[in-house]
Amino acid sequence: WIGPDTGENGLWCFTRLPLAKDLSRTRSKAAGMSLCDWSLVLPDGSKFRLLAMHPPGPLEPPPGIRDKAMTAATSALAATDDARILAGDLNCTPFAASFQRVLATARLRDAALGHGLAATWAPAPFIGLPTDHALISDHWSVVKRQLGDRQGSAHRPVLLTLRKLR
Repeated sequence: WIGPDTGENGLWCFTRLPLAKDLSRTRSKAAGMSLCDWSLVLPDGSKFRLLAMHPPGPLEPPPGIRDKAMTAATSALAATDDARILAGDLNCTPFAASFQRVLATARLRDAALGHGLAATWAPAPFIGLPTDHALISDHWSVVKRQLGDRQGSAHRPVLLTLRKLR
């Protein structure tokens, strides 16, 4: 599936898990950005919510569009107590006010905590920022976190092994 914007803010989502529900198309339009909003079924039959998104950059016009898009996208996560994961190139660092608002509003934590602060986006040699994130609810523990190779991209993928706690 690809989001409505096939330019720089496009997004591809793939899964091996069965989809219980796909709200991507309606949620993408409401949030004004590319996103995948899926309810997925784990092998044990339990479900979790995955929201993968790629909001506009902080300097893209109109002013504040990234923060508005992130607020719109995460509102659905805030309304559930189910297991949930928010992932993607959020176009912000963990120190940004918009990042902290998403954590608080959707009741998530950064899966990078305890695993160091490493740049996932490097537009030039020796310049990089952590802009690609995986945020998780308290239903998960992080077994392993690492960054993959760029493979022709300015971004390094965040690779996680999670264990569902409840």
